[in-house]
Amino acid sequence: MLLALALLIVGLSILAYALRTVASIPDARCSVEWLAGFRASRYAAMDRLLDDSEFAFLIERGLPREAVRAFRARRRQVFRAYLSQLRRDFGRLHHLGRTMVLHSAVDRPDLAKALMAQSTRFRLALLKVQFALVLDAAGIRSAHAKELVAAMDALRMVLADPAATPAAARA
Repeated sequence: MLLALALLIVGLSILAYALRTVASIPDARCSVEWLAGFRASRYAAMDRLLDDSEFAFLIERGLPREAVRAFRARRRQVFRAYLSQLRRDFGRLHHLGRTMVLHSAVDRPDLAKALMAQSTRFRLALLKVQFALVLDAAGIRSAHAKELVAAMDALRMVLADPAATPAAARA
């Protein structure tokens, strides 16, 4: 019962944190030009950072478990830094999409719906990753960012579609 309550509190804390960070306003570097140069593949390294097989390999090679734990903790810090940048980039993409909807010469309910769907998908994936990071710190489960990167790349593809970009923004 106490464990369930603790997990509920941790889960709610992570949800509040995720909602607060995704809702932050991106900086001025958000533009159609930025979108053209953006690649979600820059976050591919995130999944390798906490890959269990790498840590198992180090243990097999005779590295002490304490050293492996310390190395894993450092990798979690790097993962969180990537995660922070990923949230910021998603915020930029989402802001750009909202701007496109607002300034479009024609009504774009399809784009607004895609923005909403991808935002929901990203937030849920972010919540899963945050929870997995807590579990990873406890030695229970590894965190992976595939869903987050996929949600962000899906939004990027929607926004990169010429039909999604208003003519004024392309000119």
